[in-house]
Amino acid sequence: MARFIVIESLDGVGKTTLVHNLAAALGGIAMSMPSPAVKPLREQIHSVLGDAKLAHALFYLAIATAEGAKARAAADAGRTVVMDRFLASTLAYAKACGVEADFDA
Repeated sequence: MARFIVIESLDGVGKTTLVHNLAAALGGIAMSMPSPAVKPLREQIHSVLGDAKLAHALFYLAIATAEGAKARAAADAGRTVVMDRFLASTLAYAKACGVEADFDA
């Protein structure tokens, strides 16, 4: 049975370790937000976006959309996915930064 499990928490509390261990124990795959391919680019992207809080939020929402599609494909193929952060933290962070967009739309 495929499952989609998300671990949301603060930085430095062991989410990544938990995600990898849980994925291994369940025979699933570990994923993260942002993906390892994007992490090295974040600082450069943040620099280009400057102080535009909405642009930063949309950047992370785009990543969540892409990673969500990958997770959905894996789950549809019968794989369990354990995700290190996902949409809830992306939305919470945007709101905490003062972004007043209707992301539910």
